[in-house]
Amino acid sequence: MKACGKACGRVWAAAVLTATGGGLAWGQNAGGAAGVEPAKTLLVIDRAAMSDILVDSKDKKLRAAVGMLPARLRELPDEIPDMPPQAAQVLDLILSAVARPAKVAISYGAGNPAHGLWGYGITVSVEAKDAGDARDMHASVNALLAQSDLPPQFAPKESERIKGMADMPLPMGFGLMSYGPRESATGWRYEVIIGSLDNPDAAFATLPKPMGGAEPVMRGRLDLEQLTPAAQFIMTMAGGKNPEVREVFGQITKMGIVGPNALKIDFEDGYTKTEHLGRVLVRGLKARREAYGLSDSALSKADLALIPLNATMASISKTGLGRLNDALDQAAEKSPEFADGLAKFKEATGVDVREDILASLGETVAVYTSDATGGGSVASAVALIGLKDRAKFLAAHDKLLAKGNDLMARSDKARGYVKISPWEEGGIRLHSLRFGGIPVPVEITYGVVGDFVVAAMTPQGALAAARQITGKGDAGLGSHEQFAAAIGGREVSGASYVDTARMMHSGYPLVSMIGSAVANGVRSRDGSREPGLVVPGFNELAAGARPSVQVMSWAGEDYLIESHGDRSMLVRGAGVAGTLVQFWPFIAAAVGAAAGVEHQQSHDLSWGGHWFEPAWAMVAPRGMPVVMTGGPSIWPGVDQKRIDAWLEGRWVEEAVEFVK
Repeated sequence: MKACGKACGRVWAAAVLTATGGGLAWGQNAGGAAGVEPAKTLLVIDRAAMSDILVDSKDKKLRAAVGMLPARLRELPDEIPDMPPQAAQVLDLILSAVARPAKVAISYGAGNPAHGLWGYGITVSVEAKDAGDARDMHASVNALLAQSDLPPQFAPKESERIKGMADMPLPMGFGLMSYGPRESATGWRYEVIIGSLDNPDAAFATLPKPMGGAEPVMRGRLDLEQLTPAAQFIMTMAGGKNPEVREVFGQITKMGIVGPNALKIDFEDGYTKTEHLGRVLVRGLKARREAYGLSDSALSKADLALIPLNATMASISKTGLGRLNDALDQAAEKSPEFADGLAKFKEATGVDVREDILASLGETVAVYTSDATGGGSVASAVALIGLKDRAKFLAAHDKLLAKGNDLMARSDKARGYVKISPWEEGGIRLHSLRFGGIPVPVEITYGVVGDFVVAAMTPQGALAAARQITGKGDAGLGSHEQFAAAIGGREVSGASYVDTARMMHSGYPLVSMIGSAVANGVRSRDGSREPGLVVPGFNELAAGARPSVQVMSWAGEDYLIESHGDRSMLVRGAGVAGTLVQFWPFIAAAVGAAAGVEHQQSHDLSWGGHWFEPAWAMVAPRGMPVVMTGGPSIWPGVDQKRIDAWLEGRWVEEAVEFVK
């Protein structure tokens, strides 16, 4: 390592030039200079000092431990003999830069195009205490560059772009990099500017004002219109006259990802005296709501009462189904096989997917887990969707039920073991997938209750959900104090809820282990530097933990997403970790599939065996674009023979073999 000398110096110098911009963390206290015309800025972010992010008393030990990191890193050169001599200096500069308030901006057409980066400019900027502090940082960076043995053509020189900085040309078309101290309208800063940007204040002038109601630690804006030049360049390189390329460009333009009047997204993260508050405002989204499957209808009190008060996780929204119809149209137009598949499905079942099923569905969609429906774990999961034409849906359902049970009855291997059976209790009629005479520990249950289709993992869960729908449950999630406070009496189109205190039971062990890793990492060997317990005990950490609530609403033509949670980062982290633990079987299955688990293993260990493929084949036979995306993805291993197998009932035989 010692032998790397000046070559290592180049690496360390590049690292510190990148890090002196502060990185993308959380932010505040930004604003453009008075009288400066704003640039066309793709992205602008302003974040607070790192010490301002951990604001809650429960995070006090974590904040102190993070503050010990610089002292620990300065010890490493004495402990690691082969560590490059520049390492300690670089680490000091990086930590100093990351700890300070910082701004980041990416602009287009805001400078001399000759400075490169294809008309774009990137600025990373950290706050300095004063002119002397900024110049000290500059001297340290120059000292590292002096040790790096740069080729003459890349040697820094006095900046022609901004007085007091240094200029350095970059290879591979990245153009000019300027770095050094600069006095802005808000004080002295240390900055790195890459590409075509002559005035950083013009880029920072586009920073949106605070949204109010909270002390922000980060805020910014993403203006997708400024992606248009890059997208056009990529389209040209990919073959601008190619119909498929032009179609893709047209689709992303329609969605507001590029093009004139593309979406602008303002975002902010901060704290009130009682909670963490994050907000995202998508400007002009209402005109494109159908492309994103959104509805402009509002949830009613009755809708919020559909979910039990003791829910552990929940999501409910008004959803626009126009996207599904558009996807069907696009798939049928692009693939004759898809259109033929829909026709054969109707011929075999008497059900038209579009007219009999999609046309009968309403806008309200909800998914939740709760104590009432099975103890609050994933096994208590319930899904429901509203109906706008109950009679039409029931007619289609009865046809499909009769067809499915007939196929199972005619199967030589099923022999009546597998059947979807109706049953009734307390005036509520439900249907369960049953395996009579075979001890299968699964009884997926569904039913049409009032104007809703409800489905659950267990018959007990479906019955409890049905009782909640009919008003025989509790007061509903809408009566939860903190959930209701987040809604604040507004009309909202969607909301989600996570019982953080409940999830912490599963997530706390992981957070505790991470805390021990941090404590051991900064702890000195001689005991002179001791962080103590970085993570409080469970009872202390969980005391008064606030749930995580997300609320979506329309603000005129804009779409507002508000996220409410606990002030403690450790509490929120434990809640997120616990939520992930709930879904670990599904995550493991996805990872296994991505890793290419052998077909037989997936057949034996999951419900994703090949007997499922014929059912999917009714929707996506070989060569058919995936309906939901309208894209070119192909479902492997499914062809017309699979469709015929499904119609003949042979999938039932394979299901029975799987059960055995």
